[in-house]
Amino acid sequence: MVNITVEASDNDNDLEEIRLYINGIGVARSVEDVLQYEYHPEETTGNIKILAEAWDKENQFAEDEILINVGSAAPIADFEVSQTTVEPGEVIEFTDKSTLLPTKWQWVFQDGTTSWEQNPTHSFPTGGEFPVKLIASNEYGSDSTQITIICNGPGVTDIEGNQYETTTIGDQVWFAENLRVTTYNDGQPINFTIGDQDWLTNSANYCWPADNVAYAESWGALYNFYVVETDKICPHGWHVPSHDEFMQMIDYVSQNGQNPVAIALKANSGWPLIHNTNGNGTDEFGFSLLPNGWRWWPHGDYDGGIGTLWTSTANDQFSAHYIEIWYNNDYTFHMAHFHEWGFGIRCIKD
Repeated sequence: MVNITVEASDNDNDLEEIRLYINGIGVARSVEDVLQYEYHPEETTGNIKILAEAWDKENQFAEDEILINVGSAAPIADFEVSQTTVEPGEVIEFTDKSTLLPTKWQWVFQDGTTSWEQNPTHSFPTGGEFPVKLIASNEYGSDSTQITIICNGPGVTDIEGNQYETTTIGDQVWFAENLRVTTYNDGQPINFTIGDQDWLTNSANYCWPADNVAYAESWGALYNFYVVETDKICPHGWHVPSHDEFMQMIDYVSQNGQNPVAIALKANSGWPLIHNTNGNGTDEFGFSLLPNGWRWWPHGDYDGGIGTLWTSTANDQFSAHYIEIWYNNDYTFHMAHFHEWGFGIRCIKD
């Protein structure tokens, strides 16, 4: 779309009308001293001549013209949606409104799926906030814009399409599983590392428990605190809980549970039997904590038989707070360790 404004004046205040022509075809006229017109090139490309004439009542006129080139610039991305608040499975229509002749459209739905159609439809499998992005492009460049869709329903889907159960504890809504995403919520990949020395770099890293991706589905990934600090690891509408938010949940479980907090938060299966000690809990609140273990610093190796979760709260410039629960006791430990340690992450709703 091209917005055209023509202004004219007459020394004798004898202006009769303004006339507008595009490529020799009259498209608009006005008896006022200002004419405004929205021109939609549609499939037109190349040079377009825009001519304006100002006539007075004595049949005298003045004219001016300009040339514009359509199709030699990157498009301006824009779109509309049929609705911005839906239920899981409800179909949404996405309508492209981009200008300046895009030739390709990429839709990123933030649930692990994309579309290359100009006007796709889509539905979301779980609840959450999904900032849907349209990237419109042509041979001269690209542009993007986004609209956030709110899907009201249980569960959460991350940017890779991993789905998570949730649980409500008091007035907080928590992930009931450890995060296993390998991409930040802005689409950038998180660095994956296996070797012990690589793990000790002062950069954001993740690994799988025991360096085995088979544990990803049940135990999630282990992340160092540099990942937490980005504030981009949880799905949109969620965040890594602070130490105070963890304490609020622990206090609620302590006051309302039938067992010690560690027992109430642990899953009722999946913990090891070590030295004749059954590490399973009662999972009274649906938190379902499992022994995801940790990645040590400075050695970089893995240790299991313990459930660990980062908080987002720094202890000092070198360390941060986390929560740990062991297989063989009833205690919930609130500790601090160096940023290079690898722990699990649970997300809490904003």
